[in-house]
Amino acid sequence: MRSAASATKQPVPKPSLNVSRHLLTPGSRKGPGVSVYIDMANRESVDAKRFEGWDAGEAYGPGAFMIQGDGEEKDFLFILPGEDFWRSIRIKTGPKVDNAWQWDGNLETPTLHPSILAWDRADHKVEHWHGWLQNGRFNSV
Repeated sequence: MRSAASATKQPVPKPSLNVSRHLLTPGSRKGPGVSVYIDMANRESVDAKRFEGWDAGEAYGPGAFMIQGDGEEKDFLFILPGEDFWRSIRIKTGPKVDNAWQWDGNLETPTLHPSILAWDRADHKVEHWHGWLQNGRFNSV
């Protein structure tokens, strides 16, 4: 006879990958005591490829990116591994600022700093993807 403690645990269902549409902000952190289910996060890494239009980027899928805007700060739109929709962050070349990611200025193989941490929109305790965009590759941590 098996004890209740040795019973097989039921797997935790994974959230839909289609619910995480939201704007990310650099430097935002979850407070102490917030649980993060790391085992649910996507751990894929993909090459980045620049597109000029929404449709072509969506057809390409994960790794697609666009840079929009004039001036010092721009919008960096991208599709993360495991997703099929665009996310958006602010990027800036030059010294670090609080409201934008640092960008190396490379249009084909960009590098951003700091890392990108994407949360599931339906459940902000669930990490969806975390990694770096380095030398034109979205590298999962």
